[in-house]
Amino acid sequence: DLPIMDNRSSDPFVVVKFNRRIIHQTSYIPKNLNPIWTLKTKAFFLFQVKAKELFQDIDGLCFEVIDYDAYSANDLMGAVKVSPRFLYKATEERREFRLQPLMSKGIIVNHKVKGKLALRCRRATPYDKEFLKQYKIDAVKEARKDPIKLRGVAMIVKNVGTGGGGYVKTVVEKKRKKETIGTETVVKYKIRPEPDPQRKTQTTWMTKEEIDKESFNESRVWLDAGSGMLAKVFLEIINCKGIPNLDVNVGLDRNKTDAFCKIVYEDCICSTDVIDDCLSPRWMPWTNRAFVLHMTHTSSPLFIGVFDYDSSLHTNVESHDPIGRVNVDLTKLRADTEYLLTYQLYKEGTKISDRKPVNGTITIRLRLEVPDERHLVLSCLQPPPTIYVNDCQKRDFLCVKYTCKGYDNERFDTNVILSYIEELLAYMNLVVYLKDALINLLLWRGNHRVDVRIPVKPSEQNADGADALNDMTMKERLSYLVERYTKKTTILLPIHSMTLFFSAVTLVEKPSLLPSYIFGSIAWLLIAVMGFRHNNPDPWDQPKTFRDIVEILLVGEPLEPPPTITKNQNKKEASAYRKKWADKIKELEKNSVEEKRRAVREAREEAEIDSAEVDLGTESKGGLNLNPLKPFLLPVQKNLGKLLECVRFMKNVMLWEECYFAFWITCASIILGVFSLFIPWTFIVIWSTRLAVWAGCGPWMKLVDIYYYSKIEDLSKSKKSKRMRDLKKSRDNYLNLLKEDVRLKEEEAKKLKAMKAYMFGKYSTHVPVVKTDRNRDVPLHESSAAPYVEKPLSMARAAIEEAGLHNKRERGQKLSGVMIPKVSGITEVKRQDQNFVIFLSIPTIPHVCLFLTTCSNAFPGIISNIKHTDSIRSTVMLGKAISNTRKLERGALASSLLNFGGDTNASAYSKIAQIILVAIVASFVGVPMISSAVQWAVKKSFPVIISSIQLAVEEWYPAISSTVQSAVEKSLSLFKSEW
Repeated sequence: DLPIMDNRSSDPFVVVKFNRRIIHQTSYIPKNLNPIWTLKTKAFFLFQVKAKELFQDIDGLCFEVIDYDAYSANDLMGAVKVSPRFLYKATEERREFRLQPLMSKGIIVNHKVKGKLALRCRRATPYDKEFLKQYKIDAVKEARKDPIKLRGVAMIVKNVGTGGGGYVKTVVEKKRKKETIGTETVVKYKIRPEPDPQRKTQTTWMTKEEIDKESFNESRVWLDAGSGMLAKVFLEIINCKGIPNLDVNVGLDRNKTDAFCKIVYEDCICSTDVIDDCLSPRWMPWTNRAFVLHMTHTSSPLFIGVFDYDSSLHTNVESHDPIGRVNVDLTKLRADTEYLLTYQLYKEGTKISDRKPVNGTITIRLRLEVPDERHLVLSCLQPPPTIYVNDCQKRDFLCVKYTCKGYDNERFDTNVILSYIEELLAYMNLVVYLKDALINLLLWRGNHRVDVRIPVKPSEQNADGADALNDMTMKERLSYLVERYTKKTTILLPIHSMTLFFSAVTLVEKPSLLPSYIFGSIAWLLIAVMGFRHNNPDPWDQPKTFRDIVEILLVGEPLEPPPTITKNQNKKEASAYRKKWADKIKELEKNSVEEKRRAVREAREEAEIDSAEVDLGTESKGGLNLNPLKPFLLPVQKNLGKLLECVRFMKNVMLWEECYFAFWITCASIILGVFSLFIPWTFIVIWSTRLAVWAGCGPWMKLVDIYYYSKIEDLSKSKKSKRMRDLKKSRDNYLNLLKEDVRLKEEEAKKLKAMKAYMFGKYSTHVPVVKTDRNRDVPLHESSAAPYVEKPLSMARAAIEEAGLHNKRERGQKLSGVMIPKVSGITEVKRQDQNFVIFLSIPTIPHVCLFLTTCSNAFPGIISNIKHTDSIRSTVMLGKAISNTRKLERGALASSLLNFGGDTNASAYSKIAQIILVAIVASFVGVPMISSAVQWAVKKSFPVIISSIQLAVEEWYPAISSTVQSAVEKSLSLFKSEW
């Protein structure tokens, strides 16, 4: 809220002075009364000063807010002075200061001008100083238009890998040749992008069968990327098959698609190498094809895009040509299971009908490593984060955007609006499923399979073994008789119909159960939909069950072992199942079209009968349309897009595509339903209505009229205007609080955007964390899954792997911190000195940031992580050789002594809960049993012990007493003789 110094606005900038000496000046922001200074507009700076010098100046730092004028003198808008005490004690908190007029003698304290200045201040760290030093170097390079290779921290966005030669290289270079081995002629292909460095001779030229076999071997080089801590996703891009040729093919039929893949997962972007001139590329184990992605949120989808690489020499090419994209749902996958998944690559379009499977397939190998599955489920209770990824090149940015979202729906296009309407109408197909479910529910059709045995008449075929019946054991006889006189059959129980009948009967008799049944019906609906999804015979189209997630919460992992899915498993049954529902939907659409035609025909017949007037005017024809409705339709398009994202998310929750959200909603509904049973709803409703009627409809409302409403109506104009001013003032205060909150969020967003633009690139893309895609990608029947069995390793080999000898570590784009954020995971060395460095960051006017730092005149070293994050640091606990001892082979040195420590909070809490549960069970069950056992033993053994003692006393007492008596007499006689 700065004052207006020009015609309608101001062009403010800030000058910082110390001892009347200018130490920093920000850039001016044109035509803005609420400016926000960021890294790009010189919001941050370092100022080194000794403590003695700082406190000798009583005024401290002076911030002058000035209006920039190009053709006249600048106008001073106000100033703020910050005391040395505030600078010394500041800890990065945001403080606002009122602007005050500045005269030649100093600030006039008792006068104020419009506007405020916000500051942040803290003591600088070595990271901050090195960051700003590098930023100044990059700013000079950018001003000279020199290439900037490194911006602040290491770039996570990698350029496309090796490959992608020009047209001349494509035409000249030979890609295949024929060789004669014995009497047989074989065709060999050149390995691209390069042969195996360890076996160059054997892997330069290979046959098609050898290439296929080699591509499925284990990858050697892994790129470790991302900032998450929940789990690790091991991804390998194996091959693509049957992709179209998107290059210009002239002459020798050698210029074909140069394929590469772009992977986007949460805050990291990765790319494979380019395979030149190949329509069925295979990525070899020694190429850049393997990635370890770190998970932040359970619902985050994995996006994979396939593109045709276009050389940067083609200046007229805006982006690499997209071939297709895949959205991999990780929530359906089990940990410690190796998946070999094949997906169809679709040609994307604006409409649903434009999506056609004509662009080939892609095969990937996938595995999840989850240290604590219970923590994975519980993390879903937190709201999903908002993630943006940046890129420094527009071509790569467009690839990332297509990989995440497919067709660009953000630009105005009437086809996009029509596609949104088509998608909304497509949800009418749910009527088919609802109609089928309602019929099955009301007609008591079975839905739950139960295996039972029914009695049958024994036949002669089942009489085998009757002669040897006498030689059988009791268990064998029983099984023989059951098999002979009964038959196994499967019946379908109408569980849902039983539930509906019981609920309806009890609800009619006790209407107070309605709130409880409303919550219970939500859980019932979700569980019923989950059961319907599991009726699909396709194993790749089944979500996790409610039971699986409950087992994870109770014991830490599902009780059932990881699944084994073979190729083409249940292929015929799944195809028949899909065809059945497709035919039902087609029949519904056909009936709907016929109904509309019949209604139009009947309306036309009625109109012909009723029409009596003839229009003599000229009918207007459609002419040239330059789309003048764009300003009105573009907001409609954006709002429709947001609405459809919400609808898609709700649909995914209902269909258990978002299985963790569906699970927690089901649990909450069950808990609320049970809790509602104990609330006296009848009492609450009756007494609430009674109080409302007696309080609002009684004769005492006349008193309210006399003492309140009549006084308001009889107010004079001046009092009414004063009352309206008071109401407006209170409302303005409320709106100012809302504006302040919005302004703070905008400030933080702009600062973060500028920081990420410098660190990672100026092009930013939003990465969806929850599933909001229009289409679902389901693996083809060629896919397979098997439990993952780790190869046993020696201790040395396991330690080398954990140290990351063959891995590259790239941290994600997640930033942490307030003033100068750091890439998550970067550590810094802390050191205190007696000198001070004032580091100023001026983000907004109403909001400016001051950054005070302790700093020595000469630090021995600056952290190297600010530039290089390739190294992997081991997270092994002190006293342990490696962190994961499960990888050790049997007989490894001291492998049994290494299994200690490393429990997470969730696992520790679960162990404590298990101990408490065991203690409770032992207290309430074991202690009474032990007590009763002791009482029984005492009761039975006490008479025996007493009788034994009595018998012993009767037998041994005379002998013992005579012996003692004789000994006493001898002692007395001896005593008398001595004396």
